[in-house]
Amino acid sequence: MVKPELDLGHGVVSVQIGMVWVEANEHWIAQNTKRVNGIQRYAEVKWRPPQIGWIKVNVNAPFIDGLAFAAAVFRNHDGSLVYAHTAKRWCHDPSTTKAFALREAASILDGFKINLAILESNCLQVVKIVKNRDETLDWMIKFVSRVANEVAHNLVAWVRIGDRVDFCDPNELPSNVFCNAEFSFIDSFAILN
Repeated sequence: MVKPELDLGHGVVSVQIGMVWVEANEHWIAQNTKRVNGIQRYAEVKWRPPQIGWIKVNVNAPFIDGLAFAAAVFRNHDGSLVYAHTAKRWCHDPSTTKAFALREAASILDGFKINLAILESNCLQVVKIVKNRDETLDWMIKFVSRVANEVAHNLVAWVRIGDRVDFCDPNELPSNVFCNAEFSFIDSFAILN
């Protein structure tokens, strides 16, 4: 495989973009297509609530000028917002920012003693690294499409603008953060408080 070179301003860094792209593309196609009467069709890609008794946490963390802005959105089986958290820290690369977001979410789950949880991220590379560790994980960790992770993406975009970090009061969150109109987002917010 040819290793393309990428100049990041600090010299030439060798990266293996091809393999990661191929794996991500194959995974994306496998997750988002189905065969109907022998014809391949793209499946509908959207956020789905967890089973009753479970919490689903969507995380996102963009990397901007050496900073990671992490967002974690915790929702229950009916899609209601249970908790929302944001954080900011200095990071050195995009993968580290995504791992930082997962760690923040896991720390909150651990603090609230929540065992039945699914963590979702749209960073395949970090999800695979975490899943490939030899340790037993307390929670399920899944790769999802950017569309299925949209609320975390919107929350982190809002947080960056106002530089807000930590617990997010649902009364202060603008409605455009919650792009998925199928679910009521705030009625069960007090569960973790």
